[in-house]
Amino acid sequence: MNQPLRAEYAHQDDHISTIMSERVLVPITCQHCKMDTDVSVATLTQQHPFLCEHCYQINRLSSAELHVMVGVLERFGYHLKR
Repeated sequence: MNQPLRAEYAHQDDHISTIMSERVLVPITCQHCKMDTDVSVATLTQQHPFLCEHCYQINRLSSAELHVMVGVLERFGYHLKR
């Protein structure tokens, strides 16, 4: 699994950011059982359904949720590889 390495002091310099690979797994909370499931960034950005590993409920990220997730990641210095 590839994990992005956060650039030291990136919050102080807006010109430094980390490019996040689409293979990175991020925890997503299931809307049914409220447990976290690791899902790849590629699955999320392509809005494919994903299966909760706890309750086997099929979930999908909406366009609004994807927009918020990308915005939050960018605010913290991470940019998605497209």
